[in-house]
Amino acid sequence: MAVDGSFSLHSSLRRLLDRCPKLQCFLQFESLARRGDLVTEEELVNVLVGVFLHPSYTIPLMGCFRPIAQSIVDKAVALLGLVPNLRSIPEGTACEVDPDRVLDGVVNVIEIFSQQGRGLDLHELACLAFCHALDMSPFLLSSILSYLNFAPAPFVRFSLKHVMVETQELHITRISYRLLLMEPEIFTKLWDWSCFIDLVKDPCKSDLTWCGVQILSVLLKLGYKATENLNIGVEEAFSCVLRWEEFCQDTSLKKAGWYVEPTDYVQKWPVLLYGPSGSGKSALISKLAQDSGNQVLSIQMDDQIDGRTLVGAYVSTVDEATFCGWLFSATKLVNPFFVLLDPEFAHNLGVSFAARGWIPREKRPDPTILGLEVWGRKFSNPVCLVFDKNVAAVDGLLALGFGFVEVGSVTPVSQNGNPKPRIFRLRDEGAIINRSGFNSEGIVAVAKRLGAQHGKRKLDETSSSSPSSNNEVKQADYVQGVHTLSQYVDYLVINVSSPNTPCLCMLQGRKQLKDLVKKVQAACDEMQWGEEGPPPLLVKIAPDLSNEDLEDIAVVALALHLDGLIISNTTISRPDPVNKNPLVV
Repeated sequence: MAVDGSFSLHSSLRRLLDRCPKLQCFLQFESLARRGDLVTEEELVNVLVGVFLHPSYTIPLMGCFRPIAQSIVDKAVALLGLVPNLRSIPEGTACEVDPDRVLDGVVNVIEIFSQQGRGLDLHELACLAFCHALDMSPFLLSSILSYLNFAPAPFVRFSLKHVMVETQELHITRISYRLLLMEPEIFTKLWDWSCFIDLVKDPCKSDLTWCGVQILSVLLKLGYKATENLNIGVEEAFSCVLRWEEFCQDTSLKKAGWYVEPTDYVQKWPVLLYGPSGSGKSALISKLAQDSGNQVLSIQMDDQIDGRTLVGAYVSTVDEATFCGWLFSATKLVNPFFVLLDPEFAHNLGVSFAARGWIPREKRPDPTILGLEVWGRKFSNPVCLVFDKNVAAVDGLLALGFGFVEVGSVTPVSQNGNPKPRIFRLRDEGAIINRSGFNSEGIVAVAKRLGAQHGKRKLDETSSSSPSSNNEVKQADYVQGVHTLSQYVDYLVINVSSPNTPCLCMLQGRKQLKDLVKKVQAACDEMQWGEEGPPPLLVKIAPDLSNEDLEDIAVVALALHLDGLIISNTTISRPDPVNKNPLVV
């Protein structure tokens, strides 16, 4: 139903299909969508009831079709009443079944599970669906009770002594507890809950123990003191509460949206609306656009964006009220928007934010156990961030809590690097392909910024050569980097491994690397140092080297007493399934 209270079968169907794109692939839904305003409630209910029990579609379906929810639930109850045995379990199914995997491509859950003889699995899906429906629409209680009065208890699997994994036990227990909290007077008397007495005796299953004790406290009307001894610690019990709240939040945003009063919205910045499918986000956007007379650009996040990184919904009004409030820190608000930007622009924007201090600061000191001392240098923790090529945001990046940051690679003169586009996202792999090359503002600009940082922060610097096929020119570039920058850093890195810079990887050969390291060591010896001496010297190598190449590098490292190796730079290999990603081409 729309925010303004209007309801249309066809428009509600379109909203459901927009929120659940997979449904558009089913012929039944495609046919209904083509009928437009000619579609009838009976036709719609006959199709919707097939996916009503699907865990991915119950909430969006209820959100879009609340005015006809009674008809959908009544139809589902009638069909479930025709299932021969709601306790049946196929032979050999001793492990948990992933419903999303099993139900992928299923448009009629009741029919499929009934044909497969999976009555108990179907019954548990029904209990979850009815739990969501009742939470969102309490007026459905009588219809849902008409099913639960003839069906077994949602936790009947416990009494059947069926082998289950822990997550399946916990899922069943949570559904049972959630139903019990909704109507304790009814469900306390409806089923025999004694099986939960045994569940609370296993201290190794903290969530299951906690949930079982809560059930018993409701059934026996126990006070707080009676539930103190859970055989789990206070911190773990608190974690159980948080995980329980997370389990129950799937319908909360939708219900909150139904009670938002009309108001004058004045939000002028991008707004992120976060909630389960069907929670009314699109309807709210449309209503705001209609009331304000403005055009609104809305972007639907896809499955590649982890919901845990999102913030929640926030709408600024003239009285500074909030629609849902900030759920997490403000930084997480921008994360989903970054994936909509060009990858390199998003990276540069992140550097800019860090340079201005527009990112969170870790104010807690690192635990002393994380501290380490290497080469006579002390670091508060061993985690390094390699993000800033031009020393533009060192303070902001260190403030995030990293023990040190690596800056560079730095080239003698300013250069643009490789042609754009040169950074590509691989969303399925959660990775990127970086073909930037050495885009650097040059040694002079970097030296000025490093000089401002000197004595304040732990830094390291990566020195690299400009593209050239002349080894003497390349060596001179590295020497210039030592003379100009080494006085400001905690250690130096010779980068000979960039896969995106012509001829650079040739310096990883035994003779070439040996000559280069000697030149850099000589440059360090020419300078005057204090008590700490010259900064340690490391070499960064590629991950695609042959065993022979690795042996050559090891020989040079040992012979010239290098302080360390950085393993490794980015790879040039493209294993499957990356090879099949069009962004790689």
